[in-house]
Amino acid sequence: MIPTTWNKLVVICLLAGLCLLVAACGRAAEPVDEGPNAHLSNDELLAIAVENMHQAESYNSVFRGGIPSDAVKMSQSIAITAEVQPIERGNRITIRDEAEPETVTGPNPDSVDLRGGAGVDVLYTAKESYHSYDGGETWTTWGVDTPQDYLFVMFVPVWKVHEERTRPSTRPSIGGQLVKGLTFRDGTPRLEVIDGATTRHMVAQREPTGNEEDQDHIYGFGPLPTGTINLWVSTDITPTIRQMHVASTNTILNEDEQPTETPYTLHWKWSRFNEDFGKVEPPPPDTIKPPY
Repeated sequence: MIPTTWNKLVVICLLAGLCLLVAACGRAAEPVDEGPNAHLSNDELLAIAVENMHQAESYNSVFRGGIPSDAVKMSQSIAITAEVQPIERGNRITIRDEAEPETVTGPNPDSVDLRGGAGVDVLYTAKESYHSYDGGETWTTWGVDTPQDYLFVMFVPVWKVHEERTRPSTRPSIGGQLVKGLTFRDGTPRLEVIDGATTRHMVAQREPTGNEEDQDHIYGFGPLPTGTINLWVSTDITPTIRQMHVASTNTILNEDEQPTETPYTLHWKWSRFNEDFGKVEPPPPDTIKPPY
């Protein structure tokens, strides 16, 4: 009887010690915020990060999502990868759309068709844009704005401040408008490592403003999103926003022209700030084909 009781006590002690060890290892694996800007409040850190996003000369942008609307036909599974640089250096864009045709929103037959296509590569040089639908084997110059051009403008340069920024009536970037005036609380978990950088996770709720300045800012294709906004902001020497996730809902007409609440998400990830991606040159002349 005694040996059995003793064995049970030994097992219990070993299990307790193992649990403590696992808990300690779990705590040790959690990121530690020791960045030079870790002492800043959420508001202070975000203000610096937004300005740094505006000032960044270049960065890699990865977007996934889509905005349901009566104005456009658009899926919610658009994926855009872009190397963003000053226009004189050019931009390289890859657009993929994984949605089935029947899942694309926008029942109005006269709405703008902004479906991304199965796969489109785009080169924006200082003077011309080139589109490839076969993985870069051949390229086309359309001479007019394409659906891919609109998707790029809507979802890639979200931190671009309008050139007329010195005017008193100038609106900030789309990203700047999304976070302006919001109170961000700590997210869960509070700290996360993204691309090797320790980031602070912040969450806020964006309500409709009723301000018409917001209503047409996404280039006429719908109001700025409202809903839950998650940010991941680095606390290093140059704070930047590494990720932004928006969960929102739009009211659109269904096939019976009845208002329908349609949820959607937008997710951005930014990295490789101020790197030189190289000047984008036109493709070889023998690969450029007429549009028709």
